[in-house]
Amino acid sequence: MAMVGAYRRGSGVSLRFTRYFSTGFREERDTFGPIQVPNDKLWGAQTQRSLQNFEIGGDRERMPEPIIQSFGILKKCAAKVNIEYGLDPSIGKAIMEAAQEVADGKLNDHFPLVVWQTGSGTQSNMNANEVIANRAAEILGHKRGGKLVHPNDHVNRSQSSNDTFPTVMHIAAATEINSRLIPKLKQLHTTLQAKTSEFSDIVKIGRTHTQDATPLTLGQEFSGYTTQVKYGIDRVLCTLPRMYQLAQGGTAVGTGLNTKRGFDVKIAAAVADETRLPFVTAENKFEALAAHDAFIETSGALNTIAVSLMKIANDIRFLGSGPRCGFGELILPENEPGSSIMPGKVNPTQCEALTMVCAQTIGNHVGLTVGGSNGHFELNVFKPMIASSLLHSIRLIADASASFEKNCVRGIQANRDRINKLLYESLMLVTSLNPKIGYDNAAAVAKTAHKQGCTLKEAALQLGVLTNEEFDQLVVPEKMIVIMQLYKDKVGESVRRELCVSTCVYEKEDKESHAHCSHLNTTANHHHDHQEGSDLDNEFSQFQQESIQHRAKVNERFANIFSADFEVVKLELGAVRSELGYVKAKRSGFFRAYTPANGGPKRSSLKVDDLGFPFLTSEEKPDESNRGGKDLKSNHHKTDYQMQKLKMPLFDGEDSHGWIYKVERYFEVQDIEPREQLRETVLCMEGQALSCFRWSEARLPFHSWEGSKRRYEHVVMNLLRQLETSTFTSIFKCPALEQLAIKQWDEYGFVIRPCLVRVTCKSKRIDL
Repeated sequence: MAMVGAYRRGSGVSLRFTRYFSTGFREERDTFGPIQVPNDKLWGAQTQRSLQNFEIGGDRERMPEPIIQSFGILKKCAAKVNIEYGLDPSIGKAIMEAAQEVADGKLNDHFPLVVWQTGSGTQSNMNANEVIANRAAEILGHKRGGKLVHPNDHVNRSQSSNDTFPTVMHIAAATEINSRLIPKLKQLHTTLQAKTSEFSDIVKIGRTHTQDATPLTLGQEFSGYTTQVKYGIDRVLCTLPRMYQLAQGGTAVGTGLNTKRGFDVKIAAAVADETRLPFVTAENKFEALAAHDAFIETSGALNTIAVSLMKIANDIRFLGSGPRCGFGELILPENEPGSSIMPGKVNPTQCEALTMVCAQTIGNHVGLTVGGSNGHFELNVFKPMIASSLLHSIRLIADASASFEKNCVRGIQANRDRINKLLYESLMLVTSLNPKIGYDNAAAVAKTAHKQGCTLKEAALQLGVLTNEEFDQLVVPEKMIVIMQLYKDKVGESVRRELCVSTCVYEKEDKESHAHCSHLNTTANHHHDHQEGSDLDNEFSQFQQESIQHRAKVNERFANIFSADFEVVKLELGAVRSELGYVKAKRSGFFRAYTPANGGPKRSSLKVDDLGFPFLTSEEKPDESNRGGKDLKSNHHKTDYQMQKLKMPLFDGEDSHGWIYKVERYFEVQDIEPREQLRETVLCMEGQALSCFRWSEARLPFHSWEGSKRRYEHVVMNLLRQLETSTFTSIFKCPALEQLAIKQWDEYGFVIRPCLVRVTCKSKRIDL
């Protein structure tokens, strides 16, 4: 009776095993002495004591299965490596076979311990050692409990709970992320991307501060959700390199006591082979035992995903509210009855489930943060809680994302009639009137329409600020979304990558661009020193002929942006060096820059105004008699032209490159010391001048032609402060720009070496 009573003081799990499954007990021993263990269970003395000492939470608080299975993987790999270091091969192979059964989940019932135990996970490590030792003994034809295969001397050889448990944590988390989380998030991303395309032609009213705003497409709204999920996937993937670092081999405090040289590297390689994941030994075992920053980092990524999914689920359920008295813009799938008292009611249950999962994940992250911050001295002792919480979050986010995708997102439909009705009832369409009648008059139209309950058109006509025809021409919701219409075609895919300032898309172009630019510089030198201006004209004429073939495509692709409806309000040259200043180096074979060191100001026979810039006139040619020095006799402005040919990868695929010319006009005020300049910049593309690409006049500090260095970044920032807020920014990566400074600056003057050209456009019709 004393024996049974002692066992019944154990956990509810063990008690249930005793009542329904146990056929008796056997005696197992540890350093505390003998203890009775159910005959039908593979665990040993230390596991039994843990059952008695930690009656916390019951069955649902058991150690997560991925941890148990990862123990099987690790113990199998440890036995394999230990055989190389002298472990009896027959015992080692039996351990490997038993450990494989653990890894396969066949022995899960023999792992009853809960998460809430020692903070190092020692009891769970011994649970694995005891189960594998007893099972290996059976494989060798011996009884359980005899310790023919010893849990410490054989199964736990060259190991400590302090390095084993964190290793198992990393194996489990990395495996779950790769096999469960990422595939399900990718499926959600794919479905959202499909909805983005499906809804791309549906114009709806936007909402900011929960109030009506200007229009966008439903596809654009969903593109935001799509990108959130994509970035979430990227964030998790970025944490994996740290998760792939294994603590095994650090033993008790990170020094590797009681291990063989090379054990850590070999066991990491064995785990990598077993899991087909790129595990490596941790570069610093002290960090790997004492801290779990990799888990906190991954949990942070999951926390961000939870925040994203919370926003997405809330938006979708609110947009689907109704069916008659809510927004009603989306029709959500009807999966089950929604009320036990209201007949016919259907609720957005998938959205509700997902938001609860997000809340739980955010809560888990708080617990992980506390646990991670309590790694005192050489060992963090929150390991089981940290591991369990992260695995819980991974599983919840993965499963909820899959359920949300399958049972909600996949079946979402747009309520076009409702969307259209709300669109034309919105007062914020008045925004398109701003450029014509001004902000104050537009506000008066909106307020009048709201107070009188009439339409914007009726209010505008009543106030006499617009005619009927003018209103119809200005208030066209479809035109108010033109900025982002590039998303509607395949060409927009590459443009979207450029907007994200991707630095990897164009790597394959670098060598070609650099080689070509080097050729341009060589050509420039050749022309400058040996050729007449007519050669430049011939080269430019050849370029013009070649560009005709591409001009139509470029104009069509950029029609929505580079048009009369938009003006460029900002042009930046980014990633410049701090010593850069006034640019007067040769740019290409198409233009010979102003170079006083070579005999005064010169222009090639190529006339810049041939490009079609309306503000460049023949009267503004530089004074050929002046060599760049200060002219004390006159107060006139001297002009210097500079043009450079920039090769920019605009699109992927055939005809993917276009030349963009940048022409700068400099005005020098001769009687001011230090002299100042005014600069205007224009871009032209594919031989066609785009006069809208023009810098507003800006005063740039300048001291002398020779020897002066200026912080170009500072100049740009001063300029930007004078310019209007942008509504559209296109950023092009241009490797060729970096080659513009091949020659030494002391030979040709100050050379700029930017790697980005940023052009910002502002709508003339819509004051966004």
